[in-house]
Amino acid sequence: TSISKSDEILSFNGVPMDQFMKEFYKNMSGPSDYYNASILEAYSFPRLYWLFYGRCKEFKASIKNRDGEEFDVVLDAISGNELETRLANRSSNDEEEREFYVTENNIAYLRPGKFSNINSNGDLQDQNTFDNSEFCQFIDSAFLAFNKKGSKYLMLDLRNNVGGDNLFSDYMIAYFATKSFSIASKFPMKTSQMTKIFFKDVDSPEHQDLKEQILSLEDGSYFDTKITETDPHAEPKRFDGEVYVLINRYSYSMSAYAAAIIQDYNFAEIIGEETAEEVTSYVASHTFKLPNTQITVQYPKGFAVRPSGDATLRGVVPDQAVYENEFTDEDEILEYTLKLIEGK
Repeated sequence: TSISKSDEILSFNGVPMDQFMKEFYKNMSGPSDYYNASILEAYSFPRLYWLFYGRCKEFKASIKNRDGEEFDVVLDAISGNELETRLANRSSNDEEEREFYVTENNIAYLRPGKFSNINSNGDLQDQNTFDNSEFCQFIDSAFLAFNKKGSKYLMLDLRNNVGGDNLFSDYMIAYFATKSFSIASKFPMKTSQMTKIFFKDVDSPEHQDLKEQILSLEDGSYFDTKITETDPHAEPKRFDGEVYVLINRYSYSMSAYAAAIIQDYNFAEIIGEETAEEVTSYVASHTFKLPNTQITVQYPKGFAVRPSGDATLRGVVPDQAVYENEFTDEDEILEYTLKLIEGK
C-alpha cells in the first residue's frame, strides 16, 4: 500500500533496473533496445524475470515516489497462475479488434485491427490466415458509412496493432490514396525449401509471379522481387477527406509499414509515438517446427526498403509527436488529434 502507480522502481533484489534491461535484451530478438523495451512492456517484467532467473519467494524493491523520496519494500511472490489470471482479466477489457464509427462532429474513426484473417488461428504456414475477404467486407462497410455521412476527416488508428500482410492494408489504403503506391522501393528475397512448401499451395493472382520465382529457383537463391503497385479505388467509393494516422510504439509489422507507405506518399498526417518496428527491415515471415523438439522457428524471407528509399534502420517518425501518459485514463493521442481536427 506504500507504492503508487506512478512510482519508479530503481532496483530489484539489489540489481539496478537498467542492468536487468541489458541482460534481458541480450536474449531478445529485437533490432533495438527501443523495440525490445516495447516487447518487454507487452510481455511483462514478471514473466521475463521468471524465465531468466527462476522461482523466487520474495522480492526486495527500491522505490522512488513522485516527491523524490526513496524507500525499500519487500514483496511476497504470487503464483504464476494468479499472475496469468490477473493479466487475462486486464486484457479482457481490451477494445474490439475491428471498429469504426462517426463522432457527433462527423469525424470518422477506423481501427482496422490486425491485417490478417480474424477467424484464423494465426499460423503463418496456413493459407487461411491470409484470406482477406472478411477484412475487405469490414473496410467496405466502414468507408460506405463514412461517405454516406459526408465525413471530411478520418482518424485511422494503427496503435497496438500486431500487423499482418499487405494484401489487407493495401486494400484499406486504396480508399484514400491519391495515386498508385507500393510497399517498398526495393524488396530482395531468398528462396528455401520451407518457403517453397508454403508457396506451392498459394493460388492468389497477386502472388503468382512471386510463386513462380520461388519455386523455380534453387534453394538458397537470392532474387529481386517485382514490386507491384496498388491503384486507388474507383472515385465514387473513395474517401476524399483529410486523413490522420495514429501510431505508437506497439504499431508492429505491417501496421508500421502501412504508416510508412502513407507517410512516404503523403496520403495522411502521422500522429503519435515513433514505432518500435523499423520500416527498412527483414520482413515476410514464415514458420516451421524443428523435427525433434517441435520448437517453432520463425524466419523472414525478404528485406524491404521503405517506399521513399530511405534505408535508415528506424521506425516511422510521426509528423506530430504526441506521447501517451501511462498513469492516466486519458487517450492523449486521440484527444490531441480530435482537437487538431476540430480546430480546422
